Formats: sequence, C-alpha cells, structure tokens
Amino acid sequence: MVNMISVNLTFDDGPHPEYTRQILDLLDDGNHKATFFCVGSLISKQIELAREIVDRGHSLGNHSFSHKSCDDISYRSLYSEYASTKSIIESITRQPCRILRPPYGDTNFALKILSRITGQRLVYWSNDPCDWESPITSEIIFSRIVPTLKANDTILLHDWVFDNPKSRDRTPTIEALKYLVAYMNNREIISQSINT
Repeated sequence: MVNMISVNLTFDDGPHPEYTRQILDLLDDGNHKATFFCVGSLISKQIELAREIVDRGHSLGNHSFSHKSCDDISYRSLYSEYASTKSIIESITRQPCRILRPPYGDTNFALKILSRITGQRLVYWSNDPCDWESPITSEIIFSRIVPTLKANDTILLHDWVFDNPKSRDRTPTIEALKYLVAYMNNREIISQSINT
C-alpha cells in the first residue's frame, strides 16, 4: 500500500467570480480540497460563490475585511476588520470561523491577542511561490513550489490580488495549478483543507 502525503493548498484575497470558480473546477480533478482566506468586503458581495466553495468541500478562513496590515490600524479597527469578516463567514458556513490569516502575514501583539479572544488560530504558510508578482508565469510559479514541496506544506496562492492592480490577472496561477494538480495526482499527493 502506498502512503499518500498531504499538503494544504490555500488561496488568499478572494473570492473572485471568475478565477475562484476556475480554481474550484481544477481542484475537483483528483478530489483536492483547499482553504480560501477571504476578504470580508469581497465575500459580502459574493455570498453565493462563498457557499459554493463550502458546498464543494473546501473551507473558508478570515483574511480581514479590507486587507489592511495590522500595523496600520488601531486595535478597535483591527477588531472590527476580523470580527465583521468572521461574522460573514459564519453566516455562510453556519459553523464557527476558527482560522485567520493576516494580510501580508503581518502580525503584532494586538493581533495575537485578538486571535485568542475570538478563537481564531493564526495560519501562515511554508511554501510561497510569490504568484502575486508581476510579471509572473505559470512555469515560474510551478517551479517555485515543486522543488521544496514536502508533506504538510501549506502552499500560498491567490485567487485574487487585492492591492496590486498589475497582478490582478490570475491566469498564471490557474495555469500553474493545472500543472500542480497533475503533479500531485501522479505522485499520490492529496491536498486537504486546513482543519477549521
């Protein structure tokens, strides 16, 4: 019997009506699951898409309401950023939202306290191909993931890029995901949602 290894695919900054659905379709090939760290201001406009993400077996995580760095806002604003997005996600999933990823991975003492108070675990990544860079190609993204890919890696990709208009076209990420899914299927690597 072959022992399958698992990784965590994660997608930040969405959801996006075009790109997120393409990603969902690709993940279905091989029954891969992912975690989508959603921006509250976007998810509130894409409720049906967020429900589709969950209905297709994936999980939602909190990525703040307006994608601001925790170092740029007061504690009260920080709380509002994450509490409002948590509430939106919970209204969609009907389950507690227990994971958050701060934009840019920025963390400070206030955010650590907030995560404890609200019962949301901070989730980062171990494999970042910088798919948000511009210009970028699918081949570059794929080549940055695979050489260091190991069991339990958390791979950071984007189904939208909130702050960089030059990187809003997610086609390179989607093309790289096609290669990655085929690679994982061939090597019996499975992607799972982060346990929420």
